Amino acid sequence: RPPQRHSTMSVASQKLRVCCTGFGKFHGVPRNPTTELVEGLQAFLDEHPGRNSSGLDLETEVVEVSIPGTEEALEAFQSKHAAESSVQTLFIHFGVDGGSQCFRCESIAYNEADFRVPDERGNAPAQEPICADRNMGEPIETTVPVARVVRALQGRGHQVMISTDAGRYLCNYIFYKSLRAANELDKTVSIFIHVPPFEAVPKEQHFIFARDLLDELYDAAFGLDAYGGGEQGTAHLRGARAAAGMASTPPKDSAESRFAEVRRTLSLANYAPREAQAVLDGVGEGGGPADASPLSLATVMQTLKSKIVPTAEGERLQIVVVIRWDLPMTHSKLTQQCCKALLAVHRNASRSAADTVKAWESEGEKLVLLQGPGGLEQLQAIEAMATACDLPTVLVTDDVEELRGSPSALAIGPAPVHTLHLVSGRLRLF
Repeated sequence: RPPQRHSTMSVASQKLRVCCTGFGKFHGVPRNPTTELVEGLQAFLDEHPGRNSSGLDLETEVVEVSIPGTEEALEAFQSKHAAESSVQTLFIHFGVDGGSQCFRCESIAYNEADFRVPDERGNAPAQEPICADRNMGEPIETTVPVARVVRALQGRGHQVMISTDAGRYLCNYIFYKSLRAANELDKTVSIFIHVPPFEAVPKEQHFIFARDLLDELYDAAFGLDAYGGGEQGTAHLRGARAAAGMASTPPKDSAESRFAEVRRTLSLANYAPREAQAVLDGVGEGGGPADASPLSLATVMQTLKSKIVPTAEGERLQIVVVIRWDLPMTHSKLTQQCCKALLAVHRNASRSAADTVKAWESEGEKLVLLQGPGGLEQLQAIEAMATACDLPTVLVTDDVEELRGSPSALAIGPAPVHTLHLVSGRLRLF
């Protein structure tokens, strides 16, 4: 069937054509969440528009999970674009990652198809090139400024990270073919987004994420900067802020900017947007430390600590190690980094808090390993929160070639379980 076409009367001076796909059912997933996302996206934008929704010309298509299905959808989009090549165009593809807890913006596709199960038409290529005229495994990187987009989305409270591996199934297949097409067409870019299942992130949050993502991609497509860079971007933001009754540019040390920074730190530590808002709304209630101080991460964390209801289990001591999940480390290297972090924090705490270390040892030396999927920024945010709670921390850096001197793990403790939960309780077990 032809793609659904949705048009919105635009008040923006520039139009972005968005060719958006989701996938249908496939092996083990009878109802794909990206089907519901793509089919309901225009209605959501009509009811809850983003700052750039009026500048979008949206076309959507639910793609059969098969090689022919992906190629038919891309050919339809390419033919339409060839007829109107003067219009800036975005190919955006959504696929589900059933094991994920956050959104992932894919930045690279590879010329390799290696299907673990057959597609819906029985195709099951094994380590074959997607395009025979290119080298096997050849990578193509999107021209979308993924890092900038992800930072902006994290700043808006979304749990999202950059990924450099979309697998070798149909997600990678459609992304690779789409990137090749985008490179051959004028004014065209492509991006692929892996979404978590609705059980991990509610359906409504998927729609909010998609809307905010399109806002950021619109800004990127036209060289705008919603955070103050570029003449058009600044004017665009100024108009949006004026409509909301806000100052055109919040001073760097204003209450508004401090509020935004604390909210962003909480979101990086995997506080859900509503949870983060509830935390900030509750700061200062009940005579907490924030009553007498300007809003800051320290006042927020100290207020949360002051509201802890002590329990025997909550007072037990733990050491937590958060390991970065975005670095190209083998299981052996991951284990090595965890051990380095544990030894470092134990050594430091033995000097500064010997009694606490002895108590931790007497309680059985409880250790918890956690995944940090949000990269270096997430690790630094959790470290800042732990420091604000007066917890011992050590950030481990390794100079081996694959890590290039980048921090790889964060150890915290020994400290009471209930305090550690404020800082790292929303991360998944390693």
